[in-house]
Amino acid sequence: MRLSIKQVEEVTDRILARLGAKGLMKAHVPSDALAARVKEIMITELKVEDDLNEEVKKLLESQPEELKKVDYQKMFELVKKRLAKERGLILR
Repeated sequence: MRLSIKQVEEVTDRILARLGAKGLMKAHVPSDALAARVKEIMITELKVEDDLNEEVKKLLESQPEELKKVDYQKMFELVKKRLAKERGLILR
């Protein structure tokens, strides 16, 4: 995950505080429950990309030696983009 759990918590708290302060959001649940749910969603979404990265890594490791001589980073990105597109994932 590119962000630590602590960073996700800080970002979530800041976003919710700003939305509330600007009157752009009105919560119908306690603020701590809302924050916990948003953090959970953010962590889950970030984990999707981590899992995809791990899958791509395993796929590339299982390839014949000839393919391993190709630029690993370029091949990694190509495979990752293809899998993400096939699965309907939106990555940054």
